[in-house]
Amino acid sequence: MTSFSRRRLVKWALCCGAGAAALDAFALEPRWLSVTRVATAVPKLPASLEGFTVAHLSDLHLSSLGMLHDRLLHELRSASPQLTVITGDLIESDESLAVASEL
Repeated sequence: MTSFSRRRLVKWALCCGAGAAALDAFALEPRWLSVTRVATAVPKLPASLEGFTVAHLSDLHLSSLGMLHDRLLHELRSASPQLTVITGDLIESDESLAVASEL
């Protein structure tokens, strides 16, 4: 039976943690689409704005388009927003401006 020293256990834990962080950063998060719908009551809202829908896109980090962006566009179309705002990091580099324009 092999015994684990504290040092070996700490190294093992750090390696597992780093592996999990890399998996999240490179495999899971780039394919993750989170959609939240919030109905907000606005006191004294003009009747003409009743039911006004805003889509808020954030942290797209565009470098290329793929299945995630197809799902994003599907969600946008189904929500039929009157206004779409984009905040956070839209592109990864200047070379991605064409990708943002295409989206």
